[in-house]
Amino acid sequence: MFDDRNEIEYRKTCLAWALKYCGGHDIIKWDEDKHPRDDHGMFTCADGFKYETLKLPKAEYAKVCHEISTNYDRHKGKRISEHMIATEDGYHTYYFENRGFGEYNIFKKT
Repeated sequence: MFDDRNEIEYRKTCLAWALKYCGGHDIIKWDEDKHPRDDHGMFTCADGFKYETLKLPKAEYAKVCHEISTNYDRHKGKRISEHMIATEDGYHTYYFENRGFGEYNIFKKT
């Protein structure tokens, strides 16, 4: 865990690296208010997802997102939605938060 002194040193190190390798353009203009963080210091969206993301294997996640996107008209305008998908081991319903086309937070599988 960082204390204040470690946090300052860490930020100095990051800034020095960004200036050396990236020119630091984005770092120098950084506005923390435009990049909100959750209680653990992780970046979140301004209005954050309500539910914790369900961890899925890469292939399954890709298939679910592809299916949702292919049938997006069913989910357009809905903040919370569900989609049933046939898999090798039967049918599963995936519940997700919808932020627009391609921006989904899958939080439950039944």
